[in-house]
Amino acid sequence: MKPTDIIRFMSAQSGISISQAAISMGRARSFISTTVNRGTSPRVDTFAHICDVFGYKLQVVNKATGDVIEID
Repeated sequence: MKPTDIIRFMSAQSGISISQAAISMGRARSFISTTVNRGTSPRVDTFAHICDVFGYKLQVVNKATGDVIEID
């Protein structure tokens, strides 16, 4: 799933609008929607912050061992 699709999914599941999420990050209302509409991927630290606002956490999982690293 692409980051933009994940953002839409998290917004729908959490009931938090994309513009509300941007405002809670201290950004302009259009900050996340511009990214989504352009189809661009945010930086990893920004994506982790977006996930956090929607109540999710971003993790990297080792396919072989299952080791999990949480990205802050």
